[in-house]
Amino acid sequence: MTVKLSKIKTRTSYEEVKSPGRIFLVGVEKLVFEKKISTFEIVKQLHPRTGRPVMIASKKLVSERIESFSFPLIQVSLQSLSHIRNLETPFFILKINGCYYYTSIPENINFVNSNLLGAHKCNSVGNVCHKLSASKDEFGGCQKVRDTHKFLENYPWITKGYETFNTMHNSFVVADCLHYEKCPPRREFTAMEINRIKDSLESYAYD
Repeated sequence: MTVKLSKIKTRTSYEEVKSPGRIFLVGVEKLVFEKKISTFEIVKQLHPRTGRPVMIASKKLVSERIESFSFPLIQVSLQSLSHIRNLETPFFILKINGCYYYTSIPENINFVNSNLLGAHKCNSVGNVCHKLSASKDEFGGCQKVRDTHKFLENYPWITKGYETFNTMHNSFVVADCLHYEKCPPRREFTAMEINRIKDSLESYAYD
């Protein structure tokens, strides 16, 4: 007796996935935000009786494209900048060569991994400032750390940087700073020293 197997039915659809792309500056003329749009072909296996999708049989990338969005930068005075901060609009503020520039941006743009002006001098991999403390200046601290608000124009010793506010992911990056003092490299411990420290901690905790 031969049993004939019915052919597995499938349904093909296409799905677009949008993901953040590069964020970069074109001089001090404009800020550019890129968005990558990937199109996938998705084949779903259908239930033999109900005809409803039950599982994804295959998924493959069909095409990719980049969409660019430009935001013109406008030079602004400190007095006008104070007025802009009172608005509820999401803004990007750039300080470079002693001048300030601003532009309105969408609230959901995230600058965390953009590397827009290079490494963040205050605290990032390879750039940790020795003054990253809420202590008074005379004790080696920094006003920026002590302040509850991050207003770029309040710190004249920051010579290059940017700030976003009224966004979902506010950011404040210092690219160049006159007060920057690089922390000394961390001391490397030998395996014997690490074990000795562990033993000391265990003795302290369980003694």
